[in-house]
Amino acid sequence: MRDVLLSEALAQSRVELRLMDIVADNLSDIGHYAKSLAEKYGDKGVRAYALHPGVVNTSIWDSAMGFLRVFVWVLKLFMITPKKGAETTIYLATQPKLEQKSGLYFKKCKVAKTAPIAEDAGARNRLWDISEKLLSVNK
Repeated sequence: MRDVLLSEALAQSRVELRLMDIVADNLSDIGHYAKSLAEKYGDKGVRAYALHPGVVNTSIWDSAMGFLRVFVWVLKLFMITPKKGAETTIYLATQPKLEQKSGLYFKKCKVAKTAPIAEDAGARNRLWDISEKLLSVNK
């Protein structure tokens, strides 16, 4: 079974928002989680991928108010459809040839470059430890 790490799901969670408060200056790339999951659980068959779906025209933008609402209205003219935004997620969930690319970050169905800090094993381990503490996960 293939596990797909969705940046939208993490960004909406309270834990992610708290983590971003703690580590925003250094560890803001979602690639940390996918790479850590692949390293820690790859031998158990877990495959993890990080992705950016693009700027998708969904109802999440409808709560904008004031000047931001006007800005979002203009921005929506350039956003992609939800169907287009789902393409990379579907690709990652259905392509068995990607098993060797577990832990990588994707945009538009292709491997993309992450922030250099995502390659730092020490930084990833610190972020993992912080996540476990915030989630009260016992090792």
